[in-house]
Amino acid sequence: MDCIELSLNDLQKRSYELADLVKETYEPDLIIFIAKGGYLIGKHVGDRLGVPIVPVYAERQAGGLKTAVAPLLKILPKSVKLMLRKMEVNSGVHNKIKERQISFPNDAVVEQVRKAQRILIVDDSVDTGGSVVSIMDALKEIDTSLVDIRVALLNVFTEAADKLPRHYCLFHNTIMITPMSNDSKENSQFISLYNQYLKENGMM
Repeated sequence: MDCIELSLNDLQKRSYELADLVKETYEPDLIIFIAKGGYLIGKHVGDRLGVPIVPVYAERQAGGLKTAVAPLLKILPKSVKLMLRKMEVNSGVHNKIKERQISFPNDAVVEQVRKAQRILIVDDSVDTGGSVVSIMDALKEIDTSLVDIRVALLNVFTEAADKLPRHYCLFHNTIMITPMSNDSKENSQFISLYNQYLKENGMM
């Protein structure tokens, strides 16, 4: 299984690549990024395509341990972090946590989503597809069942690919360490950028 580590600068370049790939066949009028990990990718893709972005929250009930051990993960050697990532992927833990709680930050965002005709869902990496499927179900509940919904990802695992609608991605079956990862040395910078976005848009 391949592994790639991206800095903030790398992430911007890769996100632009992803945007250019999307642009070849699709012109979204709204980008929904899966918060909070999809924020910077959504921002860069949105900037590249000239399309507004909004967040959606798709929470599964098993993030506590990762958050608790994050400070320790940051100081571990890369080889150890990679080993732990592979163990997590191979354990099938994500397969066991199917249910996601989907929500939008406020009514104004819901109204933006309702008016959109071509929606691009953006995230960093999808392992089982559960979040995207849950988000699409939520979109149908707010009267967007007839829009053209597609997905743009840095990476997708084989298990998830068949569950997704038409999608664009740069990598397959690749473990990614990005500034959004708790074990990244740039994670605190990412959190600051994300919180700034929330404050500027009245979501915090």
